[in-house]
Amino acid sequence: MQTIEMKRIADTEYRLIAQIIKEFGQDVPATGLPTDEVYNIFFNILSKGSEKILILILDEIDQLINKAGDDVIYSLIRMNSEINNVQLSLIGISNNAAFTEAMDPRVKSSLSEEDVLFPPYNALQIKDILKSRAEIAFFDNVLENGVIEKCAAIAAREHGDARRALELLRVAGEIAERNSLSKVRLDHLDEAEERIEKERILDIVRAQPKQSLAVLYSILVGFFFYRELTVKNLWEIFKKSVVSTGSILIIVGVSYLFGWIIAQSNIANKVGELILSISKNPNIVLLEIMIFFLIVGMLMDPLAALIIFVPILLPIVNSIGIHPVHFGLITVLNLMIGLLTPPIGYLLYVTASISGEKVERIIQESLPFISALLIVLLICIFWPSMVMYLPNLVGR
Repeated sequence: MQTIEMKRIADTEYRLIAQIIKEFGQDVPATGLPTDEVYNIFFNILSKGSEKILILILDEIDQLINKAGDDVIYSLIRMNSEINNVQLSLIGISNNAAFTEAMDPRVKSSLSEEDVLFPPYNALQIKDILKSRAEIAFFDNVLENGVIEKCAAIAAREHGDARRALELLRVAGEIAERNSLSKVRLDHLDEAEERIEKERILDIVRAQPKQSLAVLYSILVGFFFYRELTVKNLWEIFKKSVVSTGSILIIVGVSYLFGWIIAQSNIANKVGELILSISKNPNIVLLEIMIFFLIVGMLMDPLAALIIFVPILLPIVNSIGIHPVHFGLITVLNLMIGLLTPPIGYLLYVTASISGEKVERIIQESLPFISALLIVLLICIFWPSMVMYLPNLVGR
């Protein structure tokens, strides 16, 4: 009988099988081989050996399945039907007793698993663990009387987590060391507990996407700085947010639908043919593209417009001597202006939805800005040397 215990370093299917192979004394590259080939190497090792029972212990198996999927478990179990001289058994260790519920039914049926549940550590057990670790980590008489007992009691109160107790004792020791003290006192445990909780909250916050951080920042500012947010008016704020977001999504959804209609009806190719049929003068072609993209920008999402039309128009502008960078800048600027162009530019309606102003008022106030943007766009079209100055400077 041979027992192999796998740690968390084997967190992918490839790494797991490669690590098992290394336990048998054969080296496998950390990366580079097809996963099937690694399985074949493992299969050949088992096939050549004598009759044995191989017990594979997977620590934190739920993390492995979450990252690598449950196919790796299925492949290992299925080896029992392909190799006659080896019986492979799996022992999975996890803090999540329900992790098998998310597994594929065929994998669960192949496992024929038996659950062995261990109760959380009690205070006495955690105390014994802490004592054995403290003898290694601390000098004699460094821990004040009652520190280990209190640390064990705190951890036992919080689900009996021995790791939590060890972390608490470690942080308390660091606090005493930074304060140049010769002993770890009981009050250091209180300070360590508070510090760990703060770090845990900060870690959770830091891991959030930027948009979630922006929402959190606005909530904190609204509650504590401007004091305009209160618990009473939260419901009304939520309702307004739903209405605003819903109207924006409807507008964006319609623009994507319009893009799909254009793609299906082959309008992009017809537009390219029409542009060249009018004139092959670069300035005239760019003016035609400008007018076209202003209209498209009013009706479609810019990303969809870029994906549909740029592959058609880029060969055309290349054939008449327009630089791709010049064309790209004009295209993006066009589409952005189109989003603001009355009467259909959907950013006008988004702004109206968020601000509560009438669309007519927003159009009226935005006209001077749109005019300025159009002038800039015309300058970019007829003065390409200005647009290309920096690209040419960098390209030298």
